[in-house]
Formats: sequence, C-alpha cells, structure tokens
Amino acid sequence: MGNKYGFHSGKITAKKMQVDTELKVAGANVVGTLPLVSGKIWYVNPNLSVSGDGKSMAAGFITLTEALAHAGNYDTILITQASILTAPATGHTITQTGLKIIGGGSTEGAQASAIKITSGTASMFTIKADRVEIANLCLSQRTAYPCIKIGDTAGQAYYQVHIHNCNFDGYDTATYGVCPGEASFGVDPVNLVVEDCYFKGHITAAIVSNGTRDSYLRNTIHVPADAAGIYVYKTGGDRGYGVIADNIMFGQAGTTTIGIKGAGNNTPGLLIYARNLFAGDFDTTISNNTGDPGVLNYYGSTTGGSLIDCNSSA
Repeated sequence: MGNKYGFHSGKITAKKMQVDTELKVAGANVVGTLPLVSGKIWYVNPNLSVSGDGKSMAAGFITLTEALAHAGNYDTILITQASILTAPATGHTITQTGLKIIGGGSTEGAQASAIKITSGTASMFTIKADRVEIANLCLSQRTAYPCIKIGDTAGQAYYQVHIHNCNFDGYDTATYGVCPGEASFGVDPVNLVVEDCYFKGHITAAIVSNGTRDSYLRNTIHVPADAAGIYVYKTGGDRGYGVIADNIMFGQAGTTTIGIKGAGNNTPGLLIYARNLFAGDFDTTISNNTGDPGVLNYYGSTTGGSLIDCNSSA
C-alpha cells in the first residue's frame, strides 16, 4: 500500500519524512517541494562559536562559505535564524546544479536568516548553474551591485532558477535585486521564477527581466524615485515569452519613476502583464507596452482612491 507521499518503499518514505521534518525545523517554506533523496543536507548555524562538520544544526557551519565549499549537486543548505551573516567581498558563486539554499524566514516580510555584503565589487550571489533555488532569506546588498546575478558572461543560459519568499534590502545603494548578468544583460535565465519576494531600496530596478519563459509573480516592490520596479530589457523574439502578474508596487516621487519599464514595445502575444497594482507616485506605471497591452493593471488615484486602468501606459 502506498502512503501520502505516493511511495511504496518504507526506506524512501522515511527519508522523505526526515527531510520534510528538517526543513520545517529550519523554518523553510517548502510546501509542495520534494527534495531529492540523493542530495545531502548541510546546516549553517551562526549561533555557534566554532564550526562543526555541518551535518546537523547542533554541529553546523558558522558561515555559508563553508557550506558552499562542501555542497554538491542537488544538495540542500539550511540556514537557521541568527545574527546577520556577512558575505565575503567577492560574494558567493553557485556552480552546483540543483542546489537549494533555504533560510528560516517564515514569510518574505520577515528579516530572518539574514545575509549582508558591505564591501567589494561583487553581487552577493552569482548563480552559474541550473535548477538553483534560493528561499526564505533576508538579503542586504549594501554596495552598488546586484544582489543576485544569474550568470556573468553574455551568451550564457541557465535554466529553472527559483527565487522565492526572500526579503531584498537594497540599502538605497544596490543597483538591482535580481538580474541576468550585468553587462548589457546578455545572459538568458530560462524559466526563471521570482515570486513572493519583498524588494526595497534598489536604485535602478528591483528585477531585470531578460529571460525566456520567465515568471515574476506576487512580489511587493518599493520603487525609489527615478528607478523602476521591473525592467523588461528584452521585449522581442523568443526572450519575450513570460508573465509579470499580481505584483504590488509603490512609487516615490521623481521625474522618471516607472513601475514596469520596457526597453521597447513587446512583440504581441509574448509577454503577459496581468493584475499588477500600482500606488504612490509614478511618472509612468507601464512604459512602452502599446504593442501588447496587459489586462487588469490598475493605478491607485491620489484623489478619492479610485483605480485607473493603466494597461498600456499612464
């Protein structure tokens, strides 16, 4: 007879239940996630005075750097709630396929399992692998660089990166929260998903969209003056497929404050803008979208609180 996980092997069931329990103890939001049973779990516990072997929370590593040095493909790194970690000035580069880095934050608004970077010329994370997942962390990028950069060289493509339930603090200094590469955004993060995240303080844009079949869903974005919430850099060809939906953005007064900024008109039928809400002070809510208007995108009027249709531009 099977069980609620759909397995018939008692050994696999026990392993699945063990992984679920460990993830829940770490505070991770992993409902519906099935970690691969072949992957190892590594623990980061900055509350300890010295590092252990990383194989349990009681004997965890005290830095993420140590955990990344030990982790292999399809492993999981769990970071417990603790005092804020400091990333090295060179940042963290992820090259392990299928690696999961999961913190103890119960929701994107919580600043738990926090990491900061305060010096150097690097992103906090540079992802150079497929199927990486980063979740339930508070990430404070305090230098004028992106927080999470996918790839670093034009022409690269990385598949199925999933970033969710994270709190991004740009510290009014970081250029971007999430972006593909940086020089001309030439990297294609295929099937990238950024959802249920909280962004503030990114001086250029919270998210840069440049991938094939990407999704940006249910994010809360505070847009500083003369910045953008989501910058759609590639608007035509195969890169244009994707969806930007159910995001909430609050703008600050400026001369070029934009909610969703397009580098040009979208190729009709490729990119979906749907059910996004804009409040505060925007100079433009949705720009360069006359070629492919969205649906049910609304801007909150400053007088009377009525909703203004802004599917094309406003």
